[in-house]
Amino acid sequence: MPDRAKATRQTSGMADFHVYRDRLEIRLTRAEKMLALRRDDIVVPRDSIRSVAITADPWIWIRGVRAPGNSIPLTLAVGTWKFHGGKDFLVLKGKQRSAVVIDIEQPDPDAADEQGAADEQGAAATASVDASSTPGEVAHDLAAGGSGAVPGALADPPSSTEVAEGFSRVIVSTQHASQLVEALRDIHPGSDGPTDEVIS
Repeated sequence: MPDRAKATRQTSGMADFHVYRDRLEIRLTRAEKMLALRRDDIVVPRDSIRSVAITADPWIWIRGVRAPGNSIPLTLAVGTWKFHGGKDFLVLKGKQRSAVVIDIEQPDPDAADEQGAADEQGAAATASVDASSTPGEVAHDLAAGGSGAVPGALADPPSSTEVAEGFSRVIVSTQHASQLVEALRDIHPGSDGPTDEVIS
């Protein structure tokens, strides 16, 4: 069944927040995508959201340098800002407009490397055991619903462990920050409440 969302459209020309039980989608306007030099919206898995804060002065949260994006000091900042150790995504408009600050937890790269090494060792051990399989055994495996994988064959390369394109933080100007925080609190995995909501 396709996701259905309750629309609360109140402000035009601003990014929409689509809150689902498993993810938060920040759907950018066409102008915002052009300013940010990107095509896609921002999607953040719910279990990767570390914290959400509301700020009346989002400009003090900016860190790093713009790369890529567009900005006018204290007036406009849209795009990616890179700093030592990470990057943030900003959609800030106006001097007096409040914003929501979403901190995102990225997977530990060291833990991912250790898991990858363990998977490679397990694959090598399996290949050494299955190397003695006869063609008849492989055919029997296929008939029984097995994969019929060729022993020792290279698997598809693992996908990146980054979430939300590796952004550490997303800051978006909005007049409905409190509504977003409330929706994130009410709509979460395992909740009995609504399954989704649109905040714009």
